[in-house]
Amino acid sequence: MNFNIYRHLEKIDALSAGSVVAIGNFDGVHKGHQAVLSKAEEKAKKLNVPFVVLTFEPHPKRVLGLPNAPERITPFAAKCRVFKKFNVNAVYAVRFTKSYAKTTAVEFVENTLKNTLNAKHVVIGDDFAFGKGREGSIEMITKLGKNNGFEVAVIPQVTCENGEDISSTRIRAELAKGNIQAANKLMAHPFTIVAHFVEDQNLNLVAPIKHYTTIKNAVYFVQIEYNNKLDGIGEDGDHPAIMPMAVKNGKIFIPPTEIRPGTPKHSVTLKFREQIEQ
Repeated sequence: MNFNIYRHLEKIDALSAGSVVAIGNFDGVHKGHQAVLSKAEEKAKKLNVPFVVLTFEPHPKRVLGLPNAPERITPFAAKCRVFKKFNVNAVYAVRFTKSYAKTTAVEFVENTLKNTLNAKHVVIGDDFAFGKGREGSIEMITKLGKNNGFEVAVIPQVTCENGEDISSTRIRAELAKGNIQAANKLMAHPFTIVAHFVEDQNLNLVAPIKHYTTIKNAVYFVQIEYNNKLDGIGEDGDHPAIMPMAVKNGKIFIPPTEIRPGTPKHSVTLKFREQIEQ
């Protein structure tokens, strides 16, 4: 089964033999998330069935308007690129709405995990909760799994060398301080955003930073990609070397240089490498 992206409510005929499902928001796809993905990848190979990631778009906390609703770290396309490195066969993106939030834990298991994804094994983190009002616990999904033909593996919290938890919250805090290298280390891949640029009167390429976690005003080294199918339409063009880029008050500025692209017609991918100036 090749890599495919399925949207909520799509029927997936390729899963008739079953699947292994990793569940989570996976925002940042950090080392803790990667432990879940690695376990699911291992189990899918053992069972010889497709490996499916089940995620939610947009983030449930933002849809529900909760006070601690997080800004996004990783855009959907960037998450999918990381998923592919773990030999994921399919991403099932549940369209999370206020209406969907009323789905009970039992309905989620029966309608999504059993009937749609034909799960034979499910992998989750140890902070997993699901269903209306987060009523579903690890104990509940384990019991429901036995009744619906799948087993559940729970992956414990992953920590840094100093014993601190690796979490999306901590990554957001590092980005807000401009600590790109620290954030990248926690994620094991570069902080990535997607932006659409226009040229201003000073010949800078300018783009607003939308729907991402707050990042400190500073100058950074970034790598630009703008011919990637996962970003949408894509376009022909060079892939410039790593180059400086400024972030100021929610906007990105790329000055005229020999290595920068022209004005891309479509969205481009920016991979942050390090902060070089306050």
